[in-house]
Amino acid sequence: MKKCFAPLEGITGFIFRNTYHEYYGGIDEYYTPFISVNQTRKLKKRELEDLLPENNHVPALVPQILTNQAEDALAYIRMINELGYDKINLNMGCPSGTVVAKGKGSGMLRDPKALDNFLESLFYGLSTMFPSPIKLTAKTRIGIRDISESEEILSVLAKYPFHEIILHPRLQKDFYKVPVHMEVVKSWQKVLKVPLIYNGDLNTPGDVHNLCHTYPDLEGIMLGRGLLWHPSMLSGNVDSCTNTEEIADCPEEDLRKLKEFHDTLFNRLLEVMQEPNNVIHRMKELWFYLGCNYPDCEKQSKNIKKAKTIDDYRIAARSLFCR
Repeated sequence: MKKCFAPLEGITGFIFRNTYHEYYGGIDEYYTPFISVNQTRKLKKRELEDLLPENNHVPALVPQILTNQAEDALAYIRMINELGYDKINLNMGCPSGTVVAKGKGSGMLRDPKALDNFLESLFYGLSTMFPSPIKLTAKTRIGIRDISESEEILSVLAKYPFHEIILHPRLQKDFYKVPVHMEVVKSWQKVLKVPLIYNGDLNTPGDVHNLCHTYPDLEGIMLGRGLLWHPSMLSGNVDSCTNTEEIADCPEEDLRKLKEFHDTLFNRLLEVMQEPNNVIHRMKELWFYLGCNYPDCEKQSKNIKKAKTIDDYRIAARSLFCR
């Protein structure tokens, strides 16, 4: 079963992806944080840097785009394809209020007819404008406010030749606060004629094991926050479908590897990013997740949050790792 690393804006850029793969591995595909398509039809410098093949040393990278305009999407897909990528993901799942207000991300699910028109234009362009096939995938939620919306959205998606569908079985209004609606998974498997990848609340090896055995016909799984909480979750046993162990306290060897991973990531960010404050901010975002590995280090965690300089951060992180 294929294992994918979900994109998390502000964290999982190419430096993180390369470092994670070097220390942990176990991932078949990494997804970029979404590229926000706009009418300029130009990649921003940081977006281009994140996509450049020479910057990415992982098994496979799938660029993700965020848009609700077919013509703009096709222009970006062409630029991305020229960099050597033939598989691209459409973000139909982002629940952020600012994204949804623009009718993008999971906001596309509010109007299934408009979604249908968008996809019709997009797939027509893909079939006529590109000499080689583009493998378009979509990452989607199941609706906006009510689970009954799922059926109509599914019927729209089933009309089109997606390469894969990544299903996050929550509504937009759910964000990440309520349990996933697992009752829709089998119906999506039954209706879709393309491979289905599951995403949502895979936070322990036990979660992965249970999902794989309940839904053995899934094409794969996509993990995100769970791998930030517990980076070593898949590395001990890459075939985690046979691993029923729940994560409790991290073994010392895992904590040692976590320190090495952290230090390498931190130093690489310092080398590449020109503004130290941006490095500190990015590391603090990561510690929002990594901190669960150190539940008894409240004082050290607070010092990391309060760090304003590189030296402050180094001292705070060192004191936590050496507790």
